[in-house]
Amino acid sequence: MAIEKREMEIAKELDDVGALIVELVKTIKNKGDLTENIGELIQAINGVDEVDDEMAANRKVAMQTIGARVLELVDVFLPKA
Repeated sequence: MAIEKREMEIAKELDDVGALIVELVKTIKNKGDLTENIGELIQAINGVDEVDDEMAANRKVAMQTIGARVLELVDVFLPKA
């Protein structure tokens, strides 16, 4: 299999919210303590207001950001090889 490395622009606030969602899902799946993520949750919530602006400013970058985080979520549930 050929692997190619590419750089990707991301929408920062959208990525922060996505990263938190991924971490919360991992914590819930592993029956961890959700209170460990409180600080990150507060930061992500503060950035939610800017998500609409990021989507409007550059839809392609926003969709790339969402796609990358969705892949991480899928990976949480796929069996490890």
